[in-house]
Amino acid sequence: MFIIMPTITTFLKIIAKELEPSYGNVYYAKNVKIAYLKQEMNFNISKSLYDFIVESNAEYLNLKKQLEN
Repeated sequence: MFIIMPTITTFLKIIAKELEPSYGNVYYAKNVKIAYLKQEMNFNISKSLYDFIVESNAEYLNLKKQLEN
């Protein structure tokens, strides 16, 4: 049996469900959340990377608000 490994970018896109594998299956454990930061992003450069990541994660923002109140 031979396994042909895609490039790391392709692999991450498959894991993040942005691409379908050309063959085989990908299985995910229950309650697993996968996120990655793309190499090429379009975002407001006046904000920090931390602010960008936090704002793009609504669940985190809601928890943060609950803790602050």
